[in-house]
Amino acid sequence: MGRAVNCFFHSNPRVISARISALFRFETFIISKLQNGSIFI
Repeated sequence: MGRAVNCFFHSNPRVISARISALFRFETFIISKLQNGSIFI
């Protein structure tokens, strides 16, 4: 299991970083919406 995870991370660093950045942007978008008081997008 550990070897598979290490191989996955080493083979796709750009994809993982892109996913993390996308999730971070989405979370910040939701947080800003909640802070503004408009829950519905």
